[in-house]
Parts: sequence; C-alpha cells; structure tokens
Amino acid sequence: MLDEPTAHLDDSTRVELVDVLESMQPAKQLLIVTHDEDFQPVADTLIRVRKDPSTMISEIEVTGA
Repeated sequence: MLDEPTAHLDDSTRVELVDVLESMQPAKQLLIVTHDEDFQPVADTLIRVRKDPSTMISEIEVTGA
C-alpha cells in the first residue's frame, strides 16, 4: 500500500515514480491512496471518493472494475 507516495517529491521524481510503477511486472495487489491524478494510468481499478461539503456525505465511483 502506498499512501500519498508523491507527497514532498519534486515534479521529476514524481514522474519517475509513476513510470517505475507503470513498468513493473503486475503485482498481485497494489493499493495507491493519493490525490495525485498522475497515477490514473497505472490503475486497473480506480475508486474515487468525493465528499459533499454541504452534507458531509461521501460519494464513491468505481471505474475499470
């Protein structure tokens, strides 16, 4: 599990990390929790969680499952 793996990385290092993950042999499971949309091409399944600030209710959208 990678939790916000690009936090505190400069732009070139962030791009390098995304490239490394894209080129890896498929892992059985890899969970990336991030606000960084650069990881979308790496994901087989994308789970996007958004919270409505007025109601504080979360909406979950799953794509690619």
